[in-house]
Amino acid sequence: APKDEDYVLVTRLADGSSVKVAEQYITPRLKDKIQELFEQGIEVVALLCTGEFPEMVGQGLLVRPQPILYNVTEAVAPGLKLGVVSPAVDQIPQSQRRWRQVGTEQVMVAASPYDDPAELEQVAQTLKEQSVELVVLDCMGYTLDMQERVRTITGAPVILARGIFARVLKELVG
Repeated sequence: APKDEDYVLVTRLADGSSVKVAEQYITPRLKDKIQELFEQGIEVVALLCTGEFPEMVGQGLLVRPQPILYNVTEAVAPGLKLGVVSPAVDQIPQSQRRWRQVGTEQVMVAASPYDDPAELEQVAQTLKEQSVELVVLDCMGYTLDMQERVRTITGAPVILARGIFARVLKELVG
């Protein structure tokens, strides 16, 4: 389990449950697996996590959602009050560090995409009360349905990480 100083990632297990892991323990294994894929001739590898990972250089194209999500949001958010939804409360400090340069003000909230759907609706209501002008669902686990519910509650545009990422992948691989 992650400790206080760890960069926390939330992931979904095969049985549908979610678990928190520390990035520092995942990254070495991730690098090895990515390298294996490139060695097998896979030309494009896509990470399915919006967490921040160190640069990983390989023999192919590694597509990371976090820089894509961040840069798209930064491009459309100048002057806007930004709401960021992360899966877990203990991810809020790292989200504050990551998103502090985007928009004029940031409101950080947490709701797991894997647990109680009412939790997401509650944080969407909080974002509405805070008058955010743009919302980012900062996890690949959030779905199109969740995006629509947050948009309906907040009345603000909502950027879905998996949606932006899928569009970029489509451009790369056709």
